[in-house]
Amino acid sequence: KATTSTKKKRAREENALKGSSYWLAEFQPEADEEIPPPPPDRPPSPFTGNPLRRKDLQPLVLERKDGKVACAVSQKTIVTQSVVALCAIKDAPGHVVLEKEVYNKLVEPSMVCPITGKKLKSKHILKLQAGKSGFASSGSVEAKIYRPTIT
Repeated sequence: KATTSTKKKRAREENALKGSSYWLAEFQPEADEEIPPPPPDRPPSPFTGNPLRRKDLQPLVLERKDGKVACAVSQKTIVTQSVVALCAIKDAPGHVVLEKEVYNKLVEPSMVCPITGKKLKSKHILKLQAGKSGFASSGSVEAKIYRPTIT
């Protein structure tokens, strides 16, 4: 018969193994059999949360330079910069995409389209989401909880 001290010692060793030997079958956590809900038929709008409709989408004319998207006025390639789309241009075959910097210098003071010369209103300006790369330094990355490590 095993004494209580050897049982306690064996239990401590098993607990130590559970923390360090997660790959062993007997120490695997139990999985829930819960099935996730099916995805929606149409993706939700980021503004209202309602399902997107085709008529809600806006076509964009993208200028290309060496296979990359470029600003319609400055012809600088757009990678991760802030971008603005002008949507009130009815004569153009779509909407024009400008860098935020070009928009602030040329369009915002006069509210005139630099391509067609038409007057614009603030409701005709769409601020597009800035692109992000896979690196941690791009975009606005902040830690929500600080967890110090023991090293």
